[in-house]
Amino acid sequence: MILFWFELTVLLTGFAAALLLFWQMPLLPRKNVSPADSISVVIPSRNEAKTLPLLLLDLSAQTMPPCEIIVVNDNSEDETAQIAQSFGVRVITLSEKPDGWVGKCWACQKGAVAAAGESVLFLDADVRLSPDALGRVAAVHAQHGAVSVQPYHATNRIVEDLALFFNLAQVCDLPPFYGPGAMLVNSESR
Repeated sequence: MILFWFELTVLLTGFAAALLLFWQMPLLPRKNVSPADSISVVIPSRNEAKTLPLLLLDLSAQTMPPCEIIVVNDNSEDETAQIAQSFGVRVITLSEKPDGWVGKCWACQKGAVAAAGESVLFLDADVRLSPDALGRVAAVHAQHGAVSVQPYHATNRIVEDLALFFNLAQVCDLPPFYGPGAMLVNSESR
């Protein structure tokens, strides 16, 4: 019984700390800017045939469209590459990673090297965007430089729920946890 109360206390303390830490997290501003530089969107994708069309439709509806969209097909076993091509975006297909490269880092690297824009925006294939999302990110970028946006994450499978720990670790490793003057924005697109 004592163990139950201890665990409950730890759990409630954790929730209270989370509320305190995330209470004042800044959101992307609602204003758009016309950026001085062009933005290349790089989408590292593996087996994203179901989610990629939704993101590509969102990107085609942006009030500030990117100069290019690059889908990096990372060994997909579904129709990811064909779907990307049907949208008329540039597709880079990877087959092997060099020794020492793991995860989607290689796909991001290859997309960044191929990008022609002055700025590069990396998006996961399962992200959804409001029509003004790129303009809002560009506004923060113009004001602060590098930007990291933690999107709202709707989970559909239990394995995605397990990513909560890693998402929270990422957010806690970025500003505003570094103190005054640091900048992290949390998107509320859709």
